[in-house]
Amino acid sequence: MAPVHESLMISDLPLVSRYIDFHYYNPAGQVYVGLWCLWASATVFLALRVWCKLSRHHGLWYDDYILILSWLILMANDIIITVEYATGYSKGNWSEHMHILINTSSDGTVVGQTLTKTAFAVTLLRMTYASTRSKWPWQQAVLWFCIISMNGFMVTKCVFQWAKLCGRHDYQQSYRIQGWCLNYNFSQTYKEVGNIYNIIMDFIFAIFPWFITWPLNLKRAEKVGLCVTLSLGMIIAIITAVRTWWKDTPLMHQHDHWYIWRNAMSEIWYSGEVAGTIIVQCIPVLRPLLKDLHTTITSNRLTTSEATRTIGGTTWRGSTLIDHKKSFPSRTASILSKNEEKKSPGVFELMDIPEEPMATEQRQRRYGYYADAYYEPNSDSSVDLPVQGQRIQTTRTVTVTDKPLISFPTLTCHCTSCKRRSGGIGSYAFVVPKQNVQFQPEFNTPSTISPAGGVHKVFVDNDTGSGEPMQRTMCAECGSPVCIIEASGPDARCLQFGLFADSEGVDLSECKPGLEMFASKRVKWMPEVGEEVKEEA
Repeated sequence: MAPVHESLMISDLPLVSRYIDFHYYNPAGQVYVGLWCLWASATVFLALRVWCKLSRHHGLWYDDYILILSWLILMANDIIITVEYATGYSKGNWSEHMHILINTSSDGTVVGQTLTKTAFAVTLLRMTYASTRSKWPWQQAVLWFCIISMNGFMVTKCVFQWAKLCGRHDYQQSYRIQGWCLNYNFSQTYKEVGNIYNIIMDFIFAIFPWFITWPLNLKRAEKVGLCVTLSLGMIIAIITAVRTWWKDTPLMHQHDHWYIWRNAMSEIWYSGEVAGTIIVQCIPVLRPLLKDLHTTITSNRLTTSEATRTIGGTTWRGSTLIDHKKSFPSRTASILSKNEEKKSPGVFELMDIPEEPMATEQRQRRYGYYADAYYEPNSDSSVDLPVQGQRIQTTRTVTVTDKPLISFPTLTCHCTSCKRRSGGIGSYAFVVPKQNVQFQPEFNTPSTISPAGGVHKVFVDNDTGSGEPMQRTMCAECGSPVCIIEASGPDARCLQFGLFADSEGVDLSECKPGLEMFASKRVKWMPEVGEEVKEEA
């Protein structure tokens, strides 16, 4: 019960209270509702965070495990406080058993506060991780200083909670640390400094994401949105500051009918700081889920409202005119883009040789995990598209929807596998969500490059720098790379830069990679090109 012990070092009430004849208001019901509603809210957000990561095959990282540990400590602490109020805390006549519970819950609050902040610091460290050539090495130094200093305060405050106080007979119990005592004024000052330091850390962590995110190659609106979601800890910092001010007011030390009620409200504030810090760290991770829901809703609306009509064998869909009557064969597969109307700047067509679609059962049996990665049941078997005054038979269309291609994240990779498959010094791709890409029809069964035939071949690459298998698709006629799908991120499509390098109406000359991976394997004569650089995956 942090508010009592941190402000008064386990309260002014001795082991046998001087106020046993005073009747205190019992706020047990309000405490139960406040504590467990906060815990339930933190549980929901943390569960959604874990589900989002696991469902997208991203896996959990150190910050996730620290948050889960903080959540467990919050739950255990709430149980202890519930037991306190259920066994007579509001009476004011505290036994030695009650004092032990109070000390334990006090330490639980301190540990929960520190671990939740540490989890966010670890998240920021992961974002700022780079080589010694990083442009902002000071960020990592600041974060490590915050982590070490916060946890140092946590350990010492937990130890001081169980120390004897010199000259205070009310703090000489047998359950306290034997052999030494702590000056009372020093202990009070130290705890106040620790509380203020927590507030400072909250403000630092709330501002820090702006230094990390703002230099990234993103649209300003996206930068602001990301920074705001990462800076929601500012709300917790304000709450903590108000709670600290309120706890130090003279009213909190006044032993009247509402003395226990005020301490109970302070406990809810303390629990709210821990639960709130968990919640605000989960919200940024939920942004992709919300964007997926928004995209799904928008796509459904567009599908139902899209003007579709057939005139004389010609089908008009949106801004793409497709004629079914005429078709001229093409010798080789070719990749090109069509300069569409301004309202649909992200539509590209991929021309190649027709192939027979495989049966659903065979596709599922041979594709396995990636069975439906590219399947489009409504794809046309053969259509004819006018391009640059020529008519080329096509059965495959790559369509990038929702926004222009250049607005999607870009990356370049220097791993050995990408060098081998691209035949160059690395790979360069646009990372587009699965729902924003349509392939018609599906690719061939994953196999080795031979035997030849079909529109595209899918090679399952197990010798990757990250150790995770990935699908590399290529044209069966010319061998041009088309798309990469990682097993750890099946919801993303890495569309190769070369697909659109010579597209009409699309200027990719200024598309600098936003992320540079495996920089340690970059050729020596090549400069650093990514906005964010990682030595490994």
